[in-house]
Amino acid sequence: MYKKILVPVDGSSKSLKALDCANALAELTGGKLVVLHVIKHLQFSHSFSDEMMLENINKGREAFAQRLLEGMKKQLNPVILAKSEFILVEGQVPAEVIIDEAKERGCDAIVMSSRGLGGAESLLLGSVSHAVLNMTDMPVLIVR
Repeated sequence: MYKKILVPVDGSSKSLKALDCANALAELTGGKLVVLHVIKHLQFSHSFSDEMMLENINKGREAFAQRLLEGMKKQLNPVILAKSEFILVEGQVPAEVIIDEAKERGCDAIVMSSRGLGGAESLLLGSVSHAVLNMTDMPVLIVR
């Protein structure tokens, strides 16, 4: 049970808590982690006409994401770290990317953070975590 756990991270303190929780769960189950960061590249539009500048911004976002994933490695138990994967995936709808990656990589569960947003439906969960919960039948642990 829970031998492969997907952990989406965005660098926030809440996603670091989710990573800690997933690390502890992997220790208990002897599992491994798939730490995922979804990067949304900016798209060319009429309001953003300088393609070269847009390309540089996207490269900078990718470099930031790589540094973010490298920093996450310091947080894991060395035994869990040795068995874990760290992946960066481009996608426009993070919830869909999270679910697709969990399925594609054969994960048993998803551990992710919540994010408080306004509005009645999202009082407890952020829009991405809420969407993941509604779009999958896989076990999802939301860390607050």
